[in-house]
Amino acid sequence: MSAASSQYVTIPTWYSGGSGLSFAFWFKFINSGSSSRIFDFGNGASRLNIGFAEGGPNFYLLTGTATSARNYGNLDYLYVNDGVWRHALMTFNTNGNMILYINGQFYCVYTSVTYPPGAARRSNFLGKSNFNNPYLNGAVDEFYIWDQVITPAEAKAIYLPGKIGVIARDDSVIFDAYTLTERFRA
Repeated sequence: MSAASSQYVTIPTWYSGGSGLSFAFWFKFINSGSSSRIFDFGNGASRLNIGFAEGGPNFYLLTGTATSARNYGNLDYLYVNDGVWRHALMTFNTNGNMILYINGQFYCVYTSVTYPPGAARRSNFLGKSNFNNPYLNGAVDEFYIWDQVITPAEAKAIYLPGKIGVIARDDSVIFDAYTLTERFRA
């Protein structure tokens, strides 16, 4: 995706539930502007947002409620604005714990994270923000959303080539950009 060309992908409306969420994707930032998004899902700025962004030059997590959004700061200061492909997998459980895996390995845990409320999210982008932030200058590939918490063993297996389809229950996949198949439930 090119920031100069304002390139991004729109994902249709999807519904988050109350049993956990997981996101997995390959990404790279290439001299991206601060706060450019890998993804930003919500209903506009500070409206049920869930996001993953470049944070000059590290990355940060964004979650929010119906009327506000909270940044969780640079996640342990991994430099990412360098054009290198990385695999990220994030899990959110309903107790407010967010676990991040990088390249199949545990990276960090955040506690007291605002669990994204169950709701329809209608303004969903890869490479673009719901806020007035720069577009992504970089790339995203093999993007998945599950309505379950992926286990550590599954996180490692998802990172390995060819393993994505045997990990989580098929009925828990909300969005699967690898095969360009979307599964949405009301």
